[in-house]
Amino acid sequence: MGQVLKNIFYGVLLLLAAVLGGGKAFVDYTLSDSLQQAVKSVSKQISLRYSTAYLSWMGAVVVENVQGSTPFGLNFSVAEVRLPAAYHWLSLPAALPSNFSLELNDVRIPIPEAAAQDSWQAVFKAVGYGNYYLSSKELRNLGYAQWQGDIAFSGLQQAEVLKVATVIKSSAWGNWSGVLELNKVPALPKWGQLSGQMQVAETRLAYQDTGLSARLLSFLAQRQGQPVESLKTALAQKITQDIQQSGLVIDGSVSNSLKQFIQTPANLNALLQPTPPITINELLNAPIEKLPVRLGLKMTTAQP
Repeated sequence: MGQVLKNIFYGVLLLLAAVLGGGKAFVDYTLSDSLQQAVKSVSKQISLRYSTAYLSWMGAVVVENVQGSTPFGLNFSVAEVRLPAAYHWLSLPAALPSNFSLELNDVRIPIPEAAAQDSWQAVFKAVGYGNYYLSSKELRNLGYAQWQGDIAFSGLQQAEVLKVATVIKSSAWGNWSGVLELNKVPALPKWGQLSGQMQVAETRLAYQDTGLSARLLSFLAQRQGQPVESLKTALAQKITQDIQQSGLVIDGSVSNSLKQFIQTPANLNALLQPTPPITINELLNAPIEKLPVRLGLKMTTAQP
């Protein structure tokens, strides 16, 4: 009798696995079809392709081996795009999910041999920073043939407050993180009408250097035939002078932190904390020379 019950139990498990497996296969097919339609809808702006898309057993939408190119020549690839807890997005279009995240793993953006951004050299020269410009060819020769890293986005909404965080990690290019806090966020269907009334309450940006700055500054010094310390001093003086002559009213921590970072590249943090919080409309229309003070801009080189 015990063996019969055991066989029945195993049979039920196999049947359940078959049902779930078949259901998942159908979901994966539907997901892939929906992605194909989404790719076609943006094909005029950006070229996209991928190898596999599926729904994981934990409810995450996973798209593998994404490759794309833009009309202005930027190519990229992403080994894995992961949207955890995809069911959170079922609230669209009526509302943003209260908690959401998106992960881009192993993102690669090649530095072209003849990049369009090399046209920026004229701009650098015009503003007095021509000696500090590096062409795409020079970057590639230094071993920076591509940007490679991981990118993660997350968001949390509680009532009318929305916090969005971004973390970018790259062993070669350094690590970035940022947090934006918005107040008076309207319901999603009313964003088009009321987005200008949203308030920026706080923005935090942090950069952790992993050796990029020291290597680039050393190369620039060698290219100009001067000691790297002399180049650092000249660059710091140039930045300080330009800030003073710009007419912008900027907290002293900004120029001090930039000088410290140039001398010892490690951490650079920026804090925007307007008091009171600034609306999007005010932000877009405020005189640029008053923005740093209105935004409460401050910088440090302390480790976050």
